[in-house]
Amino acid sequence: MHWYVSISSKMLPVFAMVLVAALPFVANAQNSGEGADAGYVPTLTFDVASVKESKVDASRGFIMGGPNPAHSSKLSVTNMTASDLIWWAYGIDSSRISGLPEWATSIRFNVQAKSDSTVDDTLAKLSDSRAKLEKQHMVQTMLADRFQLKVHPDSREATVYELTIGRGGPKLQEAKQVPTDPDQPKGSPDPNRSTSRQSCNQSGCEMTAQRYSMKSLCDFLSNLFATTVVDKTGLTGTYDITLQYSGTGVDPTEDETKRPSMLTAIQEQIGLKMKPLKGMVPGLVIDHIEKPSEN
Repeated sequence: MHWYVSISSKMLPVFAMVLVAALPFVANAQNSGEGADAGYVPTLTFDVASVKESKVDASRGFIMGGPNPAHSSKLSVTNMTASDLIWWAYGIDSSRISGLPEWATSIRFNVQAKSDSTVDDTLAKLSDSRAKLEKQHMVQTMLADRFQLKVHPDSREATVYELTIGRGGPKLQEAKQVPTDPDQPKGSPDPNRSTSRQSCNQSGCEMTAQRYSMKSLCDFLSNLFATTVVDKTGLTGTYDITLQYSGTGVDPTEDETKRPSMLTAIQEQIGLKMKPLKGMVPGLVIDHIEKPSEN
């Protein structure tokens, strides 16, 4: 997956929301071990990693992101802070990461990392969820090596959500399965793998997804709302989804004059509802981190 986000100086107030939408493999840490993957232990690491401080002038706008193929060892990110990388690696929203020094949220880095072909071969054979766990582990290990990062988990009470069926019933388009070509090259992407894309501009944001399960949608919403969203819909299929929204709808200062909030869009556009509850959410405490030396 290739992802880039262009941030102009006029868009800096919505930067956090854009970043949530852009992350390709981050999902909630509390959900990443569910089901068949509960006992899976990731072990893969990068063979080489280059970390260099970016000299970007944020006041003039900048581009952040990079190619991160889900089933490949390649990692290439531009203009990400240490806080962004930790968020990416652990699936914990930055608002629930404590103990970061100031430089870790202000200085941006460019990172290039990869492994040899045996790691790529291993990742190509894994399910999406296990490949995601491995990529997270690879970034975690890189952070421990290059940033001397040490962390421990934490939890705190916060608003969480249950995703349920709305009053009028679901308005979802069930995805069609694509026949598998028996002659396609080994290691080719699964044509029925779920995909998603999010983009934001001054009018708001649009999220489009193909072959999304309700768990995938809950993972996306969990990242967007920076809390836990649990599937209570009872829907077991995969769906093609489009959502147009202005923000979460939680912040009273958000402008809904151009597009509805996500809380409203979920109900009006796909017939689901997010029910707020009180619950415990995972956090992360930074015990130690150092600014990396360049190589």
